[in-house]
Amino acid sequence: MPMSSRQRVQECVAWAMLVPNIPALHALKMLFSGPGYSQTYRNTWVGWYSAGGYIMDSAGVMLSGRDGKTPDYDTAALVGVRFEDTGGGFVEFELYSKYRQRSLLSIVNDCMGTDRENDGSPAWRSGHCRVGKASSTFGVVRPSPEMVIGYAGSNLEPLNWILFKVQESAAQRRLPFAYGTQNSTNPGFAGRVYIYGVQYAVERAGMWKSVTRPCQLDGDGCVTSHNFPRYYGTQEHCSIEIEPSLATPLNVTDFKTESNHDILTVNGKVYSGSTGPQGITPLEAIVWRSDNSVSKRGWRLCPSTVGSAIGSIEDPPSGVHVFLPVIFLAMICLACYSGPTMLRTWRRWHAQRVRLRNDLDHDGVCGDLTVDATELTLDQSQQAQLLRDGHSEFAN
Repeated sequence: MPMSSRQRVQECVAWAMLVPNIPALHALKMLFSGPGYSQTYRNTWVGWYSAGGYIMDSAGVMLSGRDGKTPDYDTAALVGVRFEDTGGGFVEFELYSKYRQRSLLSIVNDCMGTDRENDGSPAWRSGHCRVGKASSTFGVVRPSPEMVIGYAGSNLEPLNWILFKVQESAAQRRLPFAYGTQNSTNPGFAGRVYIYGVQYAVERAGMWKSVTRPCQLDGDGCVTSHNFPRYYGTQEHCSIEIEPSLATPLNVTDFKTESNHDILTVNGKVYSGSTGPQGITPLEAIVWRSDNSVSKRGWRLCPSTVGSAIGSIEDPPSGVHVFLPVIFLAMICLACYSGPTMLRTWRRWHAQRVRLRNDLDHDGVCGDLTVDATELTLDQSQQAQLLRDGHSEFAN
Protein backbone atom coordinates (compact mmCIF):
# COMPACT_ATOMS: atom_id res chain seq x y z
CA MET A 1 0.00 0.00 0.00
CA PRO A 2 1.45 3.41 -0.98
CA MET A 3 2.54 5.59 1.94
CA SER A 4 0.82 8.87 2.60
CA SER A 5 2.80 12.12 2.56
CA ARG A 6 2.70 12.19 6.37
CA GLN A 7 4.10 8.65 6.59
CA ARG A 8 6.90 9.51 4.17
CA VAL A 9 7.92 12.56 6.21
CA GLN A 10 7.86 10.51 9.43
CA GLU A 11 10.13 7.91 7.82
CA CYS A 12 12.58 10.63 6.74
CA VAL A 13 12.65 12.03 10.27
CA ALA A 14 13.36 8.55 11.62
CA TRP A 15 16.35 8.24 9.29
CA ALA A 16 17.57 11.66 10.34
CA MET A 17 17.67 10.52 13.95
CA LEU A 18 20.20 7.84 12.99
CA VAL A 19 22.84 10.45 12.07
CA PRO A 20 25.63 10.26 14.73
CA ASN A 21 25.70 12.98 17.34
CA ILE A 22 28.37 15.64 17.04
CA PRO A 23 30.88 15.00 19.87
CA ALA A 24 29.98 16.85 23.06
CA LEU A 25 33.19 18.69 23.92
CA HIS A 26 33.63 20.40 27.27
CA ALA A 27 36.20 22.89 28.52
CA LEU A 28 36.76 24.77 31.76
CA LYS A 29 34.03 27.27 32.54
CA MET A 30 35.15 30.61 33.96
CA LEU A 31 33.21 31.37 37.14
CA PHE A 32 35.07 34.45 38.36
CA SER A 33 37.81 36.85 37.26
CA GLY A 34 39.27 39.67 39.29
CA PRO A 35 42.38 41.53 40.42
CA GLY A 36 44.67 39.86 42.92
CA TYR A 37 43.90 42.53 45.48
CA SER A 38 40.41 44.05 45.56
CA GLN A 39 38.17 45.17 48.39
CA THR A 40 35.12 44.70 46.16
CA TYR A 41 35.18 40.91 46.36
CA ARG A 42 35.93 40.36 50.05
CA ASN A 43 34.17 37.64 52.02
CA THR A 44 30.94 39.61 52.54
CA TRP A 45 30.44 40.42 48.84
CA VAL A 46 26.80 39.56 48.11
CA GLY A 47 27.70 37.99 44.76
CA TRP A 48 29.23 34.96 46.46
CA TYR A 49 25.87 34.10 48.03
CA SER A 50 23.20 35.34 45.59
CA ALA A 51 22.30 34.67 41.96
CA GLY A 52 22.84 37.51 39.52
CA GLY A 53 24.94 40.56 40.26
CA TYR A 54 27.21 40.08 37.25
CA ILE A 55 29.46 42.97 36.30
CA MET A 56 27.62 45.21 33.82
CA ASP A 57 28.60 48.23 31.75
CA SER A 58 26.62 51.48 31.66
CA ALA A 59 24.33 50.09 28.95
CA GLY A 60 23.49 47.03 31.02
CA VAL A 61 25.60 44.64 28.95
CA MET A 62 27.52 41.99 30.87
CA LEU A 63 31.30 42.40 30.61
CA SER A 64 32.34 38.86 29.73
CA GLY A 65 35.83 38.02 30.98
CA ARG A 66 36.12 41.21 33.06
CA ASP A 67 36.08 41.63 36.83
CA GLY A 68 33.33 39.76 38.61
CA LYS A 69 31.47 36.50 38.32
CA THR A 70 29.77 34.96 35.30
CA PRO A 71 26.36 33.24 35.11
CA ASP A 72 28.16 29.88 35.26
CA TYR A 73 29.01 30.59 38.91
CA ASP A 74 25.28 30.40 39.59
CA THR A 75 24.26 27.59 37.25
CA ALA A 76 27.07 25.35 35.91
CA ALA A 77 27.05 21.76 37.18
CA LEU A 78 30.62 20.96 38.25
CA VAL A 79 32.84 18.00 39.02
CA GLY A 80 35.72 20.17 40.25
CA VAL A 81 36.93 23.71 40.96
CA ARG A 82 40.20 25.28 39.84
CA PHE A 83 41.89 28.39 41.31
CA GLU A 84 44.51 30.05 39.10
CA ASP A 85 46.51 33.26 38.69
CA THR A 86 48.33 35.02 35.85
CA GLY A 87 51.68 33.93 37.29
CA GLY A 88 50.93 30.34 36.21
CA GLY A 89 50.13 28.96 39.64
CA PHE A 90 47.03 26.85 40.09
CA VAL A 91 45.41 24.31 42.36
CA GLU A 92 42.54 22.13 41.21
CA PHE A 93 40.11 20.20 43.38
CA GLU A 94 37.95 17.21 42.57
CA LEU A 95 34.59 17.62 44.29
CA TYR A 96 33.35 14.94 46.65
CA SER A 97 30.28 13.01 45.46
CA LYS A 98 27.91 15.02 47.68
CA TYR A 99 28.83 18.22 45.85
CA ARG A 100 29.28 16.95 42.30
CA GLN A 101 27.01 18.19 39.51
CA ARG A 102 26.11 21.28 41.53
CA SER A 103 26.90 24.95 40.96
CA LEU A 104 29.45 26.75 43.11
CA LEU A 105 26.68 29.09 44.30
CA SER A 106 24.66 26.10 45.49
CA ILE A 107 27.68 24.64 47.31
CA VAL A 108 28.53 27.94 49.03
CA ASN A 109 24.96 28.48 50.20
CA ASP A 110 24.68 24.90 51.43
CA CYS A 111 27.84 25.33 53.48
CA MET A 112 27.49 28.90 54.75
CA GLY A 113 23.76 29.47 55.07
CA THR A 114 23.42 32.95 56.61
CA ASP A 115 26.61 32.71 58.69
CA ARG A 116 28.82 35.71 57.89
CA GLU A 117 30.63 36.47 61.19
CA ASN A 118 33.30 34.37 62.85
CA ASP A 119 32.35 33.57 66.45
CA GLY A 120 35.22 31.17 67.16
CA SER A 121 32.96 28.12 67.04
CA PRO A 122 34.23 24.70 65.87
CA ALA A 123 32.65 25.28 62.46
CA TRP A 124 34.78 28.39 61.96
CA ARG A 125 37.95 26.84 63.39
CA SER A 126 37.89 23.75 61.14
CA GLY A 127 35.81 25.11 58.25
CA HIS A 128 32.12 24.89 57.51
CA CYS A 129 32.55 22.33 54.70
CA ARG A 130 35.25 20.23 53.08
CA VAL A 131 33.95 19.90 49.56
CA GLY A 132 36.77 18.33 47.53
CA LYS A 133 40.30 16.95 47.42
CA ALA A 134 43.30 18.38 45.57
CA SER A 135 43.78 16.63 42.22
CA SER A 136 46.49 18.80 40.63
CA THR A 137 48.63 21.80 41.53
CA PHE A 138 51.59 23.78 40.22
CA GLY A 139 53.50 26.78 41.58
CA VAL A 140 51.33 27.18 44.69
CA VAL A 141 52.91 27.44 48.14
CA ARG A 142 51.71 24.61 50.40
CA PRO A 143 48.42 23.82 48.67
CA SER A 144 45.65 22.55 50.89
CA PRO A 145 44.90 18.82 50.51
CA GLU A 146 41.20 19.72 50.64
CA MET A 147 39.05 22.61 49.46
CA VAL A 148 37.50 24.18 52.56
CA ILE A 149 34.66 26.71 52.60
CA GLY A 150 34.15 29.20 55.45
CA TYR A 151 37.42 28.96 57.44
CA ALA A 152 38.83 31.18 60.20
CA GLY A 153 41.29 28.90 61.99
CA SER A 154 42.54 30.47 65.21
CA ASN A 155 41.49 34.00 64.21
CA LEU A 156 38.78 35.49 66.40
CA GLU A 157 37.91 38.73 64.60
CA PRO A 158 34.30 38.54 63.32
CA LEU A 159 35.22 39.32 59.70
CA ASN A 160 38.71 37.82 59.59
CA TRP A 161 37.95 34.58 57.75
CA ILE A 162 38.29 32.94 54.33
CA LEU A 163 35.52 31.90 51.98
CA PHE A 164 37.62 29.49 49.86
CA LYS A 165 40.65 28.03 51.64
CA VAL A 166 43.04 26.44 49.14
CA GLN A 167 46.46 26.95 50.82
CA GLU A 168 47.96 25.98 54.14
CA SER A 169 50.06 29.16 54.07
CA ALA A 170 50.29 32.20 51.84
CA ALA A 171 53.09 33.97 50.00
CA GLN A 172 52.34 37.06 52.08
CA ARG A 173 51.91 37.43 55.82
CA ARG A 174 48.14 37.12 55.74
CA LEU A 175 45.54 34.42 55.75
CA PRO A 176 45.90 31.67 53.14
CA PHE A 177 44.56 32.24 49.64
CA ALA A 178 40.87 33.07 49.50
CA TYR A 179 38.47 35.12 47.47
CA GLY A 180 37.00 37.07 50.30
CA THR A 181 39.07 37.78 53.37
CA GLN A 182 37.82 40.73 55.40
CA ASN A 183 39.97 43.20 53.42
CA SER A 184 40.65 41.88 49.94
CA THR A 185 39.98 39.38 47.19
CA ASN A 186 43.23 37.46 47.50
CA PRO A 187 46.35 37.92 49.59
CA GLY A 188 48.37 34.98 48.26
CA PHE A 189 48.37 34.73 44.45
CA ALA A 190 49.97 36.93 41.78
CA GLY A 191 48.34 39.39 39.38
CA ARG A 192 44.82 38.58 38.28
CA VAL A 193 43.03 35.64 39.81
CA TYR A 194 40.43 33.26 38.41
CA ILE A 195 38.00 30.59 39.49
CA TYR A 196 37.12 27.94 36.92
CA GLY A 197 34.45 25.28 37.08
CA VAL A 198 35.80 21.88 36.03
CA GLN A 199 33.81 19.51 33.86
CA TYR A 200 34.81 16.47 31.86
CA ALA A 201 37.29 17.50 29.18
CA VAL A 202 35.56 15.56 26.42
CA GLU A 203 32.98 12.87 25.80
CA ARG A 204 32.51 10.68 22.73
CA ALA A 205 35.25 11.84 20.36
CA GLY A 206 36.44 9.04 18.14
CA MET A 207 38.41 6.41 20.04
CA TRP A 208 38.40 8.66 23.12
CA LYS A 209 35.20 7.72 24.95
CA SER A 210 35.89 10.18 27.76
CA VAL A 211 38.82 12.25 29.03
CA THR A 212 38.77 13.64 32.55
CA ARG A 213 40.50 16.74 33.87
CA PRO A 214 43.23 17.81 34.15
CA CYS A 215 44.17 15.96 30.93
CA GLN A 216 42.78 17.60 27.82
CA LEU A 217 41.97 17.21 24.14
CA ASP A 218 43.74 19.55 21.74
CA GLY A 219 42.56 21.01 18.45
CA ASP A 220 43.94 18.05 16.45
CA GLY A 221 42.00 15.46 18.45
CA CYS A 222 45.04 14.34 20.49
CA VAL A 223 45.01 13.84 24.27
CA THR A 224 47.71 15.66 26.24
CA SER A 225 48.92 16.09 29.77
CA HIS A 226 47.81 19.28 31.46
CA ASN A 227 49.47 22.53 30.27
CA PHE A 228 51.25 20.71 27.40
CA PRO A 229 53.73 21.68 25.98
CA ARG A 230 54.44 23.54 29.23
CA TYR A 231 55.20 21.60 32.41
CA TYR A 232 52.36 19.57 33.88
CA GLY A 233 51.33 19.94 37.52
CA THR A 234 52.07 17.88 40.60
CA GLN A 235 49.66 15.36 42.09
CA GLU A 236 47.76 15.05 38.84
CA HIS A 237 45.46 12.16 38.07
CA CYS A 238 43.28 11.58 35.03
CA SER A 239 41.77 8.69 33.11
CA ILE A 240 41.10 8.28 29.39
CA GLU A 241 38.38 5.77 28.54
CA ILE A 242 38.63 4.00 25.18
CA GLU A 243 35.91 3.04 22.70
CA PRO A 244 37.15 -0.49 21.77
CA SER A 245 35.45 -0.61 18.37
CA LEU A 246 37.29 2.58 17.30
CA ALA A 247 40.66 1.94 18.96
CA THR A 248 43.77 2.40 16.79
CA PRO A 249 47.52 2.24 17.57
CA LEU A 250 48.76 5.27 19.49
CA ASN A 251 50.97 7.82 17.78
CA VAL A 252 53.07 9.35 20.58
CA THR A 253 54.24 12.72 19.25
CA ASP A 254 55.89 13.80 22.53
CA PHE A 255 56.73 12.08 25.81
CA LYS A 256 58.82 13.43 28.69
CA THR A 257 57.98 12.67 32.33
CA GLU A 258 59.86 12.16 35.59
CA SER A 259 61.26 8.62 35.34
CA ASN A 260 59.64 6.04 37.63
CA HIS A 261 57.52 8.67 39.39
CA ASP A 262 55.18 10.34 36.90
CA ILE A 263 53.69 7.43 34.98
CA LEU A 264 51.24 6.71 32.17
CA THR A 265 49.62 3.28 32.29
CA VAL A 266 48.43 1.66 29.04
CA ASN A 267 47.06 -1.91 28.99
CA GLY A 268 48.51 -2.46 32.47
CA LYS A 269 52.06 -1.43 31.49
CA VAL A 270 53.63 1.73 32.93
CA TYR A 271 55.56 4.27 30.85
CA SER A 272 57.74 7.11 32.14
CA GLY A 273 60.88 9.05 31.28
CA SER A 274 61.24 9.46 27.53
CA THR A 275 59.69 6.15 26.44
CA GLY A 276 56.01 6.29 25.60
CA PRO A 277 53.46 3.71 24.35
CA GLN A 278 54.24 4.24 20.64
CA GLY A 279 52.24 1.90 18.38
CA ILE A 280 50.30 0.33 21.25
CA THR A 281 46.55 -0.15 20.71
CA PRO A 282 44.82 0.64 24.03
CA LEU A 283 42.28 -1.98 25.10
CA GLU A 284 41.28 -0.40 28.41
CA ALA A 285 41.36 2.96 30.16
CA ILE A 286 44.65 4.90 30.03
CA VAL A 287 45.62 6.33 33.44
CA TRP A 288 48.00 9.23 34.18
CA ARG A 289 49.48 10.03 37.61
CA SER A 290 52.16 12.50 38.71
CA ASP A 291 53.73 12.80 42.16
CA ASN A 292 54.30 15.94 44.24
CA SER A 293 57.85 16.80 43.18
CA VAL A 294 59.48 17.20 39.74
CA SER A 295 57.44 18.25 36.69
CA LYS A 296 58.37 17.80 33.02
CA ARG A 297 57.10 18.72 29.56
CA GLY A 298 54.50 15.93 29.52
CA TRP A 299 53.03 13.87 26.71
CA ARG A 300 50.75 13.91 23.68
CA LEU A 301 48.87 10.86 22.36
CA CYS A 302 47.17 10.82 18.96
CA PRO A 303 45.12 8.16 17.18
CA SER A 304 46.92 6.78 14.13
CA THR A 305 44.00 8.16 12.07
CA VAL A 306 43.84 11.52 13.80
CA GLY A 307 41.00 13.77 12.77
CA SER A 308 38.86 11.03 11.22
CA ALA A 309 36.03 11.29 13.71
CA ILE A 310 37.16 13.88 16.18
CA GLY A 311 35.96 17.42 16.68
CA SER A 312 38.05 20.39 17.67
CA ILE A 313 37.75 22.27 20.94
CA GLU A 314 39.53 25.41 19.81
CA ASP A 315 38.05 25.49 16.30
CA PRO A 316 34.50 24.10 16.32
CA PRO A 317 33.05 22.79 13.05
CA SER A 318 31.98 25.48 10.60
CA GLY A 319 28.31 26.00 9.86
CA VAL A 320 28.73 24.43 6.42
CA HIS A 321 30.19 21.21 7.83
CA VAL A 322 27.59 20.97 10.56
CA PHE A 323 24.60 21.61 8.30
CA LEU A 324 25.60 19.60 5.20
CA PRO A 325 23.99 16.40 6.61
CA VAL A 326 20.90 18.40 7.55
CA ILE A 327 20.62 19.90 4.05
CA PHE A 328 21.08 16.46 2.48
CA LEU A 329 18.35 14.95 4.66
CA ALA A 330 16.03 17.88 3.93
CA MET A 331 16.44 17.21 0.20
CA ILE A 332 15.58 13.54 0.73
CA CYS A 333 12.50 14.46 2.76
CA LEU A 334 11.39 16.94 0.08
CA ALA A 335 11.74 14.25 -2.57
CA CYS A 336 9.78 11.79 -0.41
CA TYR A 337 7.00 14.32 0.11
CA SER A 338 6.64 15.91 -3.36
CA GLY A 339 8.02 13.18 -5.64
CA PRO A 340 4.72 11.30 -6.26
CA THR A 341 2.86 14.54 -7.07
CA MET A 342 5.55 15.62 -9.55
CA LEU A 343 5.51 12.16 -11.18
CA ARG A 344 1.72 12.23 -11.70
CA THR A 345 1.95 15.71 -13.28
CA TRP A 346 4.70 14.60 -15.65
CA ARG A 347 2.73 11.49 -16.71
CA ARG A 348 -0.38 13.54 -17.59
CA TRP A 349 1.69 16.00 -19.66
CA HIS A 350 3.55 13.19 -21.42
CA ALA A 351 0.31 11.33 -22.28
CA GLN A 352 -1.15 14.45 -23.90
CA ARG A 353 2.04 14.98 -25.90
CA VAL A 354 2.04 11.38 -27.17
CA ARG A 355 -1.64 11.56 -28.15
CA LEU A 356 -1.06 14.74 -30.16
CA ARG A 357 1.90 13.23 -32.01
CA ASN A 358 0.01 10.01 -32.81
CA ASP A 359 -2.97 11.92 -34.22
CA LEU A 360 -0.71 13.88 -36.58
CA ASP A 361 1.59 11.06 -37.72
CA HIS A 362 -0.41 7.86 -37.86
CA ASP A 363 -4.16 8.38 -38.23
CA GLY A 364 -4.05 9.51 -41.90
CA VAL A 365 -6.83 11.99 -41.10
CA CYS A 366 -6.14 14.58 -38.49
CA GLY A 367 -9.22 14.51 -36.31
CA ASP A 368 -9.73 15.53 -32.71
CA LEU A 369 -6.59 17.01 -31.13
CA THR A 370 -6.38 17.16 -27.33
CA VAL A 371 -4.07 19.88 -26.06
CA ASP A 372 -4.23 20.70 -22.35
CA ALA A 373 -7.77 19.25 -22.16
CA THR A 374 -9.01 21.65 -24.95
CA GLU A 375 -10.53 19.91 -28.06
CA LEU A 376 -10.04 21.52 -31.49
CA THR A 377 -12.22 20.26 -34.43
CA LEU A 378 -10.88 20.81 -37.98
CA ASP A 379 -13.12 20.80 -41.08
CA GLN A 380 -12.21 18.68 -44.15
CA SER A 381 -10.51 21.51 -46.09
CA GLN A 382 -8.33 22.34 -43.09
CA GLN A 383 -7.43 18.65 -42.66
CA ALA A 384 -6.49 18.35 -46.38
CA GLN A 385 -4.36 21.49 -46.24
CA LEU A 386 -2.58 20.23 -43.11
CA LEU A 387 -1.82 16.90 -44.79
CA ARG A 388 -0.50 18.64 -47.95
CA ASP A 389 1.77 20.83 -45.85
CA GLY A 390 3.01 17.77 -44.01
CA HIS A 391 3.79 15.81 -47.20
CA SER A 392 5.46 18.85 -48.77
CA GLU A 393 7.69 19.34 -45.73
CA PHE A 394 8.54 15.64 -45.68
CA ALA A 395 9.50 15.71 -49.43
CA ASN A 396 11.79 18.67 -48.87
